[in-house]
Amino acid sequence: MIWSKGFTASYYMTILDSSTWRDVERYEIISGSISRSGGTLMEAADLVVADIPARGDVWIRIYLDTLQDGSNAHIPLFTGIMSAPAVNWEGLRKNYRLECYSVLKPAADVLLQRGWYAPAGMNGAMMAARLLEIGAAPVEYDDNAPDLATTIVAEDKESNLTMAQKLISAIGWRIRISGDGHIRICPQAAEVSETFDA
Repeated sequence: MIWSKGFTASYYMTILDSSTWRDVERYEIISGSISRSGGTLMEAADLVVADIPARGDVWIRIYLDTLQDGSNAHIPLFTGIMSAPAVNWEGLRKNYRLECYSVLKPAADVLLQRGWYAPAGMNGAMMAARLLEIGAAPVEYDDNAPDLATTIVAEDKESNLTMAQKLISAIGWRIRISGDGHIRICPQAAEVSETFDA
């Protein structure tokens, strides 16, 4: 896919089975946005859909399907957890507004016990991965991660996520989230992966 050239695009949302991490139901998107930032959760999405099953927090995935010169691409853009939908009425029609949070949200919601610490000499990426495995999202890390040079102790109201981010920062690595929701702990990028023109 050459993104600088014209292409036809369509977007839709699926609900995931949290045990298999596979799509089980499809819903059309009326409008929406995905934001990626340097914030704690790293990404979020706001969607408006015409229909949604009445249920609590569920895992969702947003796809982009493109067509360009006879070739197509099926790309997962975002995977996260959907909060309870809000109903909007426009005349006699209703739609649902969804706030969706990053796959890191479950780790952000769990507070560490007072006195928890990561000892010096432990593999920093492995320790961070264990903290992030609280949710349904798969977590991977490279085995060649550096060991922690110093012991890192949890502060008051420290969450699994904030501690994992401290450990990653201490070894100079990063957390990446793929569109299909996989969390990967890896070294900082050494080369430019893509360049876009105006």
